[in-house]
Parts: sequence; C-alpha cells; structure tokens
Amino acid sequence: MITIFKQLFSAFVLMLICMQSSIAAPIASHTEELNTNNLISTFETENTLFDFSNKAVRFGDYIKSEQWTVVMLWASNCHVCTVEVHQFVKLHEAFSDKNIRVLGISVEGIEKTEAAQDFVNIHNVNFPNLIAETDFITTVFEQYTKQDWLGTPTFLVFSPSGQLMAQRSGMLAPELIVSFIEQQSH
Repeated sequence: MITIFKQLFSAFVLMLICMQSSIAAPIASHTEELNTNNLISTFETENTLFDFSNKAVRFGDYIKSEQWTVVMLWASNCHVCTVEVHQFVKLHEAFSDKNIRVLGISVEGIEKTEAAQDFVNIHNVNFPNLIAETDFITTVFEQYTKQDWLGTPTFLVFSPSGQLMAQRSGMLAPELIVSFIEQQSH
C-alpha cells in the first residue's frame, strides 16, 4: 500500500512539474527556414519507420495532407506520455475530420513493438502510430530542429504542406497547439 502511494505521489509531483513547464514555455516556432523536404526524405530512407506489423512505411504518406499533423514522439514506459496520450486522443477525435490530425511514433524501436502495441491498446489510442529507433529519432530531431533531444513526449507540428512549423518537448496542452495552428492559418 505504501509503495503504491509513493508511486502515485511521485507521478503526481512529476506531472505538476511538467505542467508548470508546459504552461510557462510556449511551443518553439521555427521562424528560420528549415529544409523540411530533407527532413521528410531522411525519414523515408530505407528501414527508418515501421508500422506495427514491422513493415517499412513512408513518413511523407502520413505528413503531407490537407491537414496539420501533430506528431507525438512517445515511449511505452514514459509516465508523462501516459498522461498526455489521452488528451491527444481527444484532440484527434475532435479535429481529425477538420484540419488537425495526430500521428504517434514510438521511439523504442521494433524490438519493443509488443510494448508499443500494449500501450496503444491500454490507452485506446485512436490515431495512427509508427515505430522508429531511438538513435534515428534523436539524430533527425537534433539535425532539423537545431535543439537537443530531451526525450519523450516530444511534439512536432507540420503544416498541410509538410513544413515543420513547431516543436516542443514535455507536457503540452493540446489547446496550445490548436491556438498555434489557428494563428498560423490566418
């Protein structure tokens, strides 16, 4: 009983710390030109992204659309991801038939496909999810955002043309993303 209480209390404290940082820090917008065509090309190199049946897939097929795409980079053992994913399920439900959709990418690699599938099932994740290797995600993230990879969850916001418009690590209220997209769309 005491162990469960300690775990719940630790998770609660972590959540409060992360919530304070996400409220205080807005999404990092990319005002300088980023070569996002190269970003998409890098993701599309052989054996970089997989679906849950371990079939290689093309990143561009998921990003370039008539909608904004919010990419959630997550891990099945990430407590913050467990908290965040429910909000992004709701975001996807509310906006997927409008102008925003969510794409998840598990960064634990194909050797942990089963853990990723369990995460998706347990949390009733309703948006598409892919799998990538941690080292690959770290390299691509740092190369194209000019930021250090801080871990999961990390969010990338792509415009309908496939341009990376913003990124944010840590907890993030979906309302901030919706607000950002509304500002960019006008």
